[in-house]
Amino acid sequence: MNQVEYLYTHYREPVPAWFLEINKKSWIPWKEFFDSRTVFYPGSKFDPYTVNAFTRSHSAHCFVNVDYEVAKADLEDELKKPMFPGYNIIYERDISESFFLSKFKQPYSYVVDFRLASAEKRGSFMYVDYYRDEFDTIKHYVKFLVFERELDLDDSFGAVRFALLYIGGEAFSVFNALYANKNANLFAMLIDDYGYGGQYARYGKDQLLHKIALRRNVFPELILTERCTGERMWDGFYEVDVPWSPSDAKLGRVLRTLYKKEE
Repeated sequence: MNQVEYLYTHYREPVPAWFLEINKKSWIPWKEFFDSRTVFYPGSKFDPYTVNAFTRSHSAHCFVNVDYEVAKADLEDELKKPMFPGYNIIYERDISESFFLSKFKQPYSYVVDFRLASAEKRGSFMYVDYYRDEFDTIKHYVKFLVFERELDLDDSFGAVRFALLYIGGEAFSVFNALYANKNANLFAMLIDDYGYGGQYARYGKDQLLHKIALRRNVFPELILTERCTGERMWDGFYEVDVPWSPSDAKLGRVLRTLYKKEE
């Protein structure tokens, strides 16, 4: 049994009914999207791993990808390739950051606490100022897309439709707004600790993302990872014994290990 077969066997779900009703004139179904199983991928760039793993196993249909290093123009170019072979875009909307944030209640942000504590530890607020300046140069954007499977393909290829919310912004703030503040249903996530070369804080055990999850008691059912294994994996998760399969190598740029939350 490979990774896709495991997800199909244990987590298969029907395509949410609201997916089949979407057309080019539809309003964005925010409530339906965030009430559905969502898969969160911080620092995703254009890696298709989560979409491939969960659509081919029919175990999730809603995806939230976040990366502050991807410019909107680069995303537009990637979508033309196409981004997910076998699927075509049937619905696309650009949303302003202010409108997007207005959809959610944000009573508390642990991200701010972390930055201030880090600055105090260094005896200076230069740390906060430096990263604040870095984030101020980011042109935030939000894009909502629905993809539909090509007509000559069937369920053995993947789900008939899936939705992707791609956010050009900071992953920690997005996690805080959507999941820590209980605005969305977190089913699974992919976390890779690339280190300070690509992010100002890490995703593994006792790092910022984990601290936000602990503070708000918000955890996914499943975690996929390559670089947060062993001692860096979040407490309360165990590795699923799924043998490596050559077909898994087609899911994305590297093969990830699957972890499940202890009951």
